[in-house]
Amino acid sequence: IVTVSIAGHPCHAQEIAAVAHRHKLPVIEDAAHSLTAWTGEAPVGTQADITCFSFYATKGVTAGEGGMVVTGREDWAARIRRLCLHGLSDAAWSRYGKGGWWEYDVTELGYKYNLTDIQAALALVQMGRADEMRSRREAIAGRYTEALRGVPGLKTPTVAPGVRHAWHLYQIAVAPDAMKRGSEKGRTALALALREDGIGTSVHFKPLHLFPYYQDRLGVRAGQFPAAERCFEETLSLPIYPDLADSDVDRVAERVRAHLGGAR
Repeated sequence: IVTVSIAGHPCHAQEIAAVAHRHKLPVIEDAAHSLTAWTGEAPVGTQADITCFSFYATKGVTAGEGGMVVTGREDWAARIRRLCLHGLSDAAWSRYGKGGWWEYDVTELGYKYNLTDIQAALALVQMGRADEMRSRREAIAGRYTEALRGVPGLKTPTVAPGVRHAWHLYQIAVAPDAMKRGSEKGRTALALALREDGIGTSVHFKPLHLFPYYQDRLGVRAGQFPAAERCFEETLSLPIYPDLADSDVDRVAERVRAHLGGAR
């Protein structure tokens, strides 16, 4: 079972684990958005059999690119280490470190997925600030939610009980009839208006079944997954990052309110 936690809100780990256990399946969690998130008493990264994090430039902890895989099984961890570096039995650090030796084996076909030393150094420093940066993102999210309360045709994100959100994204849902701008309406109309205000937004994400590759390969078509399509058509991500000033948050919220007819 492969799960994906979107925007920084972790998956329902216990429920998923129960299904996996019943069918004797491992759980692999794509937690690219969810480093520093918690479910109940446990952080993301401790509840799935394998958890994958991202250090891409926009993520909560960044090294510019790359990522991290964690698992509680040493045999899996050893194989992941081999696979990420050409299938080598020993990486350069162990071969050329104190007491090391040059000899190594290639035990299976591997890849070139390792972080550079510079990226790893950046990630280690960023990890030391991870909770601090998450707290700032949480403050920004709370400020948006309060400022956008009661805006007609707009829904702000919610957090499930017992969850600590990582707030990688702040996604609002805009009803199709909330705004019209030329031939565009709803989410797209608001995004265009905000762009003219000098405010960048984005959409996360276009459903896979709408891409030609998956349509050709899997035979899927538009209309087969209406819930995913509705979310895609209504969702808009507002700016959120640790250095975003409160004054900028307030300006974004004010322009959203103005465009949707909810100005205070």
